[in-house]
Amino acid sequence: MSRRNAVLLIAAATLAAAAVIWMARDWSRPACAPSAQTYSELLGQIPASHPGRGHSDYPGNPVADIPKSYAMVLAAELNRLRAGALPERDRSLIRTAGQWLLDHCDEDGDGIVGWGLPFAWDAYGDGTTNPAHTEYTITTGIVVNALLDWADSDFDAPQGRIVATVSRALAPYLGGRFVSPSGLFAYSLDANDLHYDCFNPAAYLAGQMQRFSHYVADRKLQARTRQASDRVMGILLAHRKTDPGGGWYWSYSLQESNVPNDLPHASYIIDGIRHYMDGGGALSPSFDWEAVYGHLQTFSSKDHSRWHAFPAFSGIDRDRPPRLYDLGMALYLFARHDAAPERARALASTICSYGADGGRYAKWPRSSKPGREAGGDLIIQEYEAYLLMGLSYYCFPHKPFSPGQMVSGAGLAAGYVPVPLTFFETPTLRADLYFDADRLTGILRVNGKQWVALPPRTLPMKLVEWEPGHGLLLSRELWTNRWQCHSVRDGQTDLEALALPPDLGTLLFRQAVAFRDRLVVIAYDSTRNQNILFDLAFTEPEKRLILKESGRQVLLLSADLGYEQQPHILAAVRNGALLLAGGPSVYSIQPGRDPDRLELTRIFFNRNWRALELLASARNAAVLFQAPSQDERFRIYDLQSKQTVRTFDGEQIPFHLNDEAGPVSARVVRTPADLEALFLLDVRNSAASGLMSAGLNNDEGEVVWSQSYYLNGFVDFFDPSLYPEPDLPLLRVRNEIAGRLDLEMKLLDRLLSEGPGLRCRVFSTNREPARYAVQSGKILLLLKRYRTVTRDRIALGSFDSFLRDTAQLRGHREVLARSAEGGSDSTRGLPYLMWPKGIPFPYDGAGVPYNHQNCWAAGILYRADRYPVPQETAEAARGIADFFLTLEGFRGNPPKHDRRFEASEDYFRWYYWWGKAKTGWDSREGVSANTPTWRGDGENIALPRYRTFDAIAVLCAHAYKPFVDPSLLSYFTSAVEGDGLELFLLPYLASAEKRPSICRALAIRYLRVDSQPDYRNAMLAYRSLHRDLRSRG
Repeated sequence: MSRRNAVLLIAAATLAAAAVIWMARDWSRPACAPSAQTYSELLGQIPASHPGRGHSDYPGNPVADIPKSYAMVLAAELNRLRAGALPERDRSLIRTAGQWLLDHCDEDGDGIVGWGLPFAWDAYGDGTTNPAHTEYTITTGIVVNALLDWADSDFDAPQGRIVATVSRALAPYLGGRFVSPSGLFAYSLDANDLHYDCFNPAAYLAGQMQRFSHYVADRKLQARTRQASDRVMGILLAHRKTDPGGGWYWSYSLQESNVPNDLPHASYIIDGIRHYMDGGGALSPSFDWEAVYGHLQTFSSKDHSRWHAFPAFSGIDRDRPPRLYDLGMALYLFARHDAAPERARALASTICSYGADGGRYAKWPRSSKPGREAGGDLIIQEYEAYLLMGLSYYCFPHKPFSPGQMVSGAGLAAGYVPVPLTFFETPTLRADLYFDADRLTGILRVNGKQWVALPPRTLPMKLVEWEPGHGLLLSRELWTNRWQCHSVRDGQTDLEALALPPDLGTLLFRQAVAFRDRLVVIAYDSTRNQNILFDLAFTEPEKRLILKESGRQVLLLSADLGYEQQPHILAAVRNGALLLAGGPSVYSIQPGRDPDRLELTRIFFNRNWRALELLASARNAAVLFQAPSQDERFRIYDLQSKQTVRTFDGEQIPFHLNDEAGPVSARVVRTPADLEALFLLDVRNSAASGLMSAGLNNDEGEVVWSQSYYLNGFVDFFDPSLYPEPDLPLLRVRNEIAGRLDLEMKLLDRLLSEGPGLRCRVFSTNREPARYAVQSGKILLLLKRYRTVTRDRIALGSFDSFLRDTAQLRGHREVLARSAEGGSDSTRGLPYLMWPKGIPFPYDGAGVPYNHQNCWAAGILYRADRYPVPQETAEAARGIADFFLTLEGFRGNPPKHDRRFEASEDYFRWYYWWGKAKTGWDSREGVSANTPTWRGDGENIALPRYRTFDAIAVLCAHAYKPFVDPSLLSYFTSAVEGDGLELFLLPYLASAEKRPSICRALAIRYLRVDSQPDYRNAMLAYRSLHRDLRSRG
């Protein structure tokens, strides 16, 4: 029966007082408490190969593939994935349901993408029959919602195809052809239905259209999309009604103005408005969310013990129970949006009354009159799919924090913890960040009073003061790196979404500052190896930031940009100019002759200097630099006189650049408290307001080349094997460091188990994501070090599978080989790693550099006694370390580390590469498909950090099974003391009972931080300097 006829018949029956009044029997009993097991049991009834196939609720109840069923199953499983309750290898139902929806997006072959029903239907009960596969607006909206959830939540989703398909599905609604007389989106795309003004499908699709506008790169299309959703929402506002409790509601259509929507169709409207508001729709302020959502109260008794199909005030069939379909849709809304759980719990407790034989659920409660009339066991697969979606949100909640979750007098809701060492502050706003690593949701406490919920799965990067009490908050989405921008206002608990230009995409955030009437944003583009300045204007009416005439300009902030994390960028506004300092450069940015355009001028550059602090006051502008020379290790450079005004030798540690006494000066570290102040200052100046790389993916190598370095530094800081320390360093911030370490390890664990893992695009010739042994080895070493030093303070659910995959090189670019390409006879039979010829990698066909394969070996061999791998794998890793020692002369006679050679400047140096990669090849040799001819790496000496990884591999191999003599261990110890190897070797030397003596000047050289990898040595320098300060009294 059509929706329209059903409503009219019910109303008529009620008004006629026909015998449709069921006893107020307790059809909702027996009550039960659904759990994750309930969800799993229902999921087990879903056909794995066709999760949307089953009996339908249409004449004859034919078995069919129903797109809404596929969409609900997809949405349910994606919610379970987001909540962390879906194991990594159990995503088959997601792929099956999602792929079916993409593959069946134009079943009638008319070139119009959309979804409907596989059979003909008189949708409006007016005697006209729509053909099979007519595109119905509500069905298309529900499918679009599920597909966008897929793109947002599953990193293996075909995002490009999803976005293209959704774009085509929404396109018909952007013209004037498929609209109702009032301007709503049409009920369907069939001419029979164009003259009906039906609210629920139009509202639902408008919400998804507003949501989709954030995926649209084309500005004109984005504007059209938002205008269409605004139009529909404007019509809703013009026709809203008010129920007796003050809630907002709508009739089923303009033609049926006295018939309110039943529970599921009212829920569609509410959910559509919620998505519209979440997407920053222009008319969002006109909607009273509490009133919109409050209408749901009219579908139950005050104590929620009775539920109705229609609002109780309507007088329509108030004793008729909801269908299973109604229950599932409403349970989804209650579980997702209710601040208190009682209503969702009460509704969920009724599902047992729908229970049928074999673990299935019937359309009606079996004891109700329609249930008895249907024989008690009318099973509709689509309705079970709706229940599955509702149960998913009920059993696996992951909704963000809201003020209603506060426990009076007890502070935050359980799970939310402060994120230490982050600094979101402006002159009039201060935001403290709290995050729940299980739900992947965060909140901000603004100015110590109001709580502001962040969008799910996001972390803030920068809070910029736009005007007093009004800030712009830039955030990134976890593991996709997509940017978001919101308006934050003192005294308000809601964020207002602002659209960003698509140019920012997923670039790496570097800095943002308000300057004059614009927002200046700097982002790093790894594909071009460039830092780019974006000049943005804020348009209040449209709630968006757009590129001004200056557009985007390149900043040469470093002389040697590479794939490792770039130095921090310091920013300050002084006398009408914006000053930027980072690495060896300082820029001045000012309006040009055309005030709408910014002009960039590099006012300082010294290749070997590093900018640590920037001072900009009414009187002075200066930068504190670190230089290579020990005699003049630190320099204060005056930007006005353009000269160095003070230097500090390598025994002094200046910090806190200031002009409090007039001339520019700096404090000097003299006490442990000074060390703590210096540490906090450098963290404050670190990327993303101190958040650094937390929550990033590894597409550009950030997890490995940045995050793992500072996390390793934090782990090393707590390693008890290094020094006996009765008086602990950084005493007042130790708990903050530990808390930050634990939080990021939880996020890293989720990235590896549920996210995209360590897939990396930056090295592939075609940007294809891939895994590399060097990266997996580094992360495996970090995971093992964390577990060992903290004694498994938090559980790492990804560890076992990650260890197996890394040990077996499963899914990695590299393969294990034995032939000692280009080596001497002494290396024959020893293993090494290589990149097979033909893979999309620049040096396919070559053996990998020493440090690449040694990082893999170190990860495999560190504490192999506690974290065992197959013996052949361990022996191969040990052989790789031996391969390095042999080729670089440590196995020679005399060996490279013989003390007779220590006067040589190359005593602590060795090469980066070996074999053919070192000597080169030409096209006749057929070595490489992507680089047919190469001159070779030649005499390129490995950087100290790479040599340190080589040494770590040797020490891990020696700890696994001794194979070097004491003289080599002493050589490594001397190399650290002489600055030939870096400090982060110390924990591995300690395992061999070697503890280098770190002089004050060497510790100071590594102390100050201007990029994230610096922490790997800085944390050890803090330990050393703390001991030095204590010894000096």
